[in-house]
Amino acid sequence: AEFSVAASGTVRVPITKTYRSIDALVLTVSHIPNTNGHTGVYLDLNATLGPSVQVLDSGGTRVASALSAIVKGH
Repeated sequence: AEFSVAASGTVRVPITKTYRSIDALVLTVSHIPNTNGHTGVYLDLNATLGPSVQVLDSGGTRVASALSAIVKGH
């Protein structure tokens, strides 16, 4: 799934399958201008609502960006 993250907060990764548990989450920051040093991080792996994620710059400040996510679970 590809989606946008606003600088002011976190978002839930949209999930299209039903999971009892999420085992792994791979986040990739899309290559758009001014994203050097940006990292996608997860705050939880909620299997019902989708994982909660945010993007941080190299200084640890939340920033807006676009992410791609791969969710693995059972």
